[in-house]
Amino acid sequence: MPDGKHWRVSAGVGIIWRSWDSESVVYESFSGDIHSFDMVTGAVLKLLVQHTQDETTLVNSISRTLEIEPDHSLSLFVKQSLVRLSGLGLVECDK
Repeated sequence: MPDGKHWRVSAGVGIIWRSWDSESVVYESFSGDIHSFDMVTGAVLKLLVQHTQDETTLVNSISRTLEIEPDHSLSLFVKQSLVRLSGLGLVECDK
């Protein structure tokens, strides 16, 4: 998975969220958009709000936080979450 890419919250994005057991609802103050995320995607966004991270670090952090195995399935889920968050303009890749 190491590919040298680092991910961060996009410049100008302001996030307010509420989390429940298996989902998070996020209000993005710049656009006024509201988004609903599963627990992994919500965890990815929360970690990136804290600081820039690469995909491997994200997978390991999420594995520890959610107490799940850092296997291939989790890696794919994190990649999909990053693509989704990037498509929404919430995160960006710094190559």
